[in-house]
Amino acid sequence: MSLLASVSTRVVSVSRGKVLRAAVIGTLAWASLAQGIAEPSKPTAAAPTVESLQRQVDELGEGQKLLLEEIAALRRLLQETQGRGEVAAHPEPPPFFTLNVRGEPFRGGTNARVAVVAFSDFNCSFCAQFEKETFPRIDERYVRTGRIKYLFRDLPDRADADALAKAEAARCAGEQGRFWEMHDQLFADPLQFAGENVARHILKLGIDAPKFAACLESHRYREPIRRSTAIASRMGIHGTPAFLVGTIDASGDVIQSVKVFTGAESFETFRALLDGMLQPSGKAEK
Repeated sequence: MSLLASVSTRVVSVSRGKVLRAAVIGTLAWASLAQGIAEPSKPTAAAPTVESLQRQVDELGEGQKLLLEEIAALRRLLQETQGRGEVAAHPEPPPFFTLNVRGEPFRGGTNARVAVVAFSDFNCSFCAQFEKETFPRIDERYVRTGRIKYLFRDLPDRADADALAKAEAARCAGEQGRFWEMHDQLFADPLQFAGENVARHILKLGIDAPKFAACLESHRYREPIRRSTAIASRMGIHGTPAFLVGTIDASGDVIQSVKVFTGAESFETFRALLDGMLQPSGKAEK
């Protein structure tokens, strides 16, 4: 791709992101009015306060704390390896990764000890294909039965502002307990998240429009999304969809990877790996 074409692609992407965000916030105006008419006694959303700003600062501090915990876990691993005299002149990356998923949205068993973490992009066609063709079978066999915990991590294309805007929208919906509903809607039909369709789908999902719009305008999830992308990069993940399959510690917050792979793998690939992990004897289920 030429430099001019590359720059043009980025300009178009940024423009799409701005148009998308403007459309969301603009078309939510009538939704806010509709909610106000339906609930006349409900007070309007208050302007940002010192308390809300402090809460955002606290959230950033919590994110830094989680990152430090992951670094500490890797340092402990390195120290243990050095103690066994296994460090070469040019040490290779650790054989596994630890991932702190405290507070991340998940489906499946709260107390499950096997997890699948999906690194995904709402504008990725292969991700959408996985969601439509493969995930329903994983959901039926492992997630709904509570045998595994299925988690989501954002990995939007850095050059695609539209993908970033959708990732922010899903996280804002998550503030109202609607992350997975928004997640499913975005993958089912990405084009519906535009223009007047936005307000209609938000109301359909039972999302408070003023709060949702305020969340989008704040961009408070931009930094967590950036951290998610950086963590994926350190794990060698640069494309979507990608998956980390591993075991969860007793706290339920830290996952130790067993396998990391990129691509819309088949259900059979997941089944062979998950059945082996769920059956200590290694005997696959039928």
